[in-house]
Amino acid sequence: MQPVEIIKDLFFIERGFLNGNHFVFRSEKPILIDTAYIADFKETAGLIAQLGLNLPDVQLIISTHCHCDHIGGNKQIQDQSGCDIALHKIGKYFISVVSSKHETAICQRPSNAEGGKMSKIKVIRNPSKEQLDELGVSDWPIWTKETSEFPWSYDESETCYFLEGDVVVTPEGQEPVEVGKGDLVTFPTGMSCTWKIRKDVKKHYRFG
Repeated sequence: MQPVEIIKDLFFIERGFLNGNHFVFRSEKPILIDTAYIADFKETAGLIAQLGLNLPDVQLIISTHCHCDHIGGNKQIQDQSGCDIALHKIGKYFISVVSSKHETAICQRPSNAEGGKMSKIKVIRNPSKEQLDELGVSDWPIWTKETSEFPWSYDESETCYFLEGDVVVTPEGQEPVEVGKGDLVTFPTGMSCTWKIRKDVKKHYRFG
């Protein structure tokens, strides 16, 4: 697991199973693209050090998206360097608003990896128009489904806003969660569950 130079001073760092690969741009003002799991932070720091870089010198972290295996080291590196973090406004929203503390957005490995726990469904009841406008919800595609019951798995996270409906979602190994009209809901990557639609659903949705 050694950094590989793709082009001059841009290095690709491949990580193991269920961890996020990431990149390092080596310069006087180093830039990181993603930072892997928080549980693997010491290893991440060591790989970056192999390139002759010190974490306090990092100027910018670019987060491609806010899955746990891509943002885990963000806070620790920012605390050491004072660097900026660039990410999509939806990711910023769910770190700064949905999570009451920054650390709660940086989860551990999912349950099918050693030593970790599966993230839970996040629900915001009746979000304000300002919150929905900030996310651009009205521009998201719409999905509809009649009353039914079926299994479902999430290969990537999904955020959705329910325009209509009443649903009980039961994740494997977790308690059922009731969601419906007026709810803004995020389903985490890797979750398997059963959907029981009690009233026909109409929702805006966005993956990733």
